[in-house]
Amino acid sequence: QHDGSKNAASYVTQAGDADTATVDQSGLDQLSSVDQEGNNEVALVTQTGASNTSGVSQSGPSDYATVTQNGTGNNSGITQSSTFGGYSSDGDFPSDSGYAYVEQIGDANNSSINQSGGSNWAVLHQDASNNASNINQTGNGTFADVSQTGNGNYSSVAQSGTANNLNLSVGISQSGNNNVSTVSQSGNATVLNSFQNTVDVDQSGNSNNSSVDQSRSEERRVG
Repeated sequence: QHDGSKNAASYVTQAGDADTATVDQSGLDQLSSVDQEGNNEVALVTQTGASNTSGVSQSGPSDYATVTQNGTGNNSGITQSSTFGGYSSDGDFPSDSGYAYVEQIGDANNSSINQSGGSNWAVLHQDASNNASNINQTGNGTFADVSQTGNGNYSSVAQSGTANNLNLSVGISQSGNNNVSTVSQSGNATVLNSFQNTVDVDQSGNSNNSSVDQSRSEERRVG
């Protein structure tokens, strides 16, 4: 769907398997909403202009969503819930239950990604000042990568899960002044020595702040 008008609104609802929703908006006041339910769902949203808002909701195994916003006052929200399966993203990323990519270039951007299910990937890039990013992931293998360039940005990542082999991974890169990064990881691995939680925070600039909270538990089950 291509809008191209000054005041565009797009609402897409799909129920089934292997559905693809493509939304391309260019203008001033856009609003895009994509709601998908089923297996192997794909949502591709591109917005260029000012005061853009995008919402993507996907439920079912193997979800894939990308949102690209370039303008002022943008807002992006992605919610993915799945239990198993794998979407093949042409070899760029491994097959996982949920994959979300958000790129925001402009002013006062805000991004929220919520993922639950098997294994999830979230990749976020923001290039401006005073941006906010919130990522919440629950699953047996979760990966979050956040890149922010500018001053006064905020990043929050929370990961949790319970599995035989649990892997939680976070990478944060912030370049600028007065940026804040918070990371929380917690989980339970039911096989001894099978819990891996890693955090890599890279901040360059002045008066930045980073907080990392990690908790883990492992148990050996005999049966």
